[in-house]
Amino acid sequence: MHVLDLDTGVLNCTGFVTCSANGTDLVIGSGLQAMSSAPDGEKVFMTDTSRTQGAETDLVTLIDVAANTAAENEFGGENDSAASADGTIFATDFRLHGSNNIEFNMASDVTYLGAAVGSQTNMVGEKLNASGSLLFVPQGTAAATNGLGMDIFDVHRGRLAMRVALPEPIPPSLNAMALDETGTKMFVISNSGITIATLFQAPLSLAYETPASGASGIQVTLRGSGFQSASTVQFGKTGAAVTFVDAQTLHVTVPSLSPGPVQVTVTNPDGTAYVFDDAFTVN
Repeated sequence: MHVLDLDTGVLNCTGFVTCSANGTDLVIGSGLQAMSSAPDGEKVFMTDTSRTQGAETDLVTLIDVAANTAAENEFGGENDSAASADGTIFATDFRLHGSNNIEFNMASDVTYLGAAVGSQTNMVGEKLNASGSLLFVPQGTAAATNGLGMDIFDVHRGRLAMRVALPEPIPPSLNAMALDETGTKMFVISNSGITIATLFQAPLSLAYETPASGASGIQVTLRGSGFQSASTVQFGKTGAAVTFVDAQTLHVTVPSLSPGPVQVTVTNPDGTAYVFDDAFTVN
């Protein structure tokens, strides 16, 4: 792996924790398969086949450019890589990793997997929405020759949240899809060119809360998807003051609560609710 300075046109990895003695090579294994990054380039997530051992799967490395760290994990995927725009959640072959590069969940809906056997297969090119709450996976036939549509998984629940049928098949590609910043518009390679699919509204979900702990009365930011201007938020059973920013962002004031971890629930006007256990800790 090399780092190219686009201003000078020179290969230079000086300052990176994994930079070799020659000043140009990043030492990150030898079987690089896929790579993704946050838009600002500060978090780079790579998959690699160079360290398969025993029951372990494949190496994944998360480079944090600002912190100059390279976190490796031998329990990962090899064929695909996705990074949320927020740089907090990463995906590799349905495995979901946090900012510490530790797997916290797998998108493994039992009903989904049962229905998929013999009828469809996962295509390379999975993507996370900006907040990291939803994983978009293009689907093909069992022979992997044509795409059937797009499956959208809830990252923390690991469940299929929505299935989008496309009017045209997706030809085999290493990167068949791009998402817009809202996570509601998909630009997909199709047999005749580009198919643009727009969701009326993304599924309601929560990705994370920042800060994740603090005293009652502080303001926190909830990131996810499917929020509405009249969405309500509860910490445990206590309602909180909410400011709607956009469909992926809410600003919330933590109500008066006893110290300890607390469940956070977002509810939309139609009654749809999303519950995230231990999402916040009251100090």
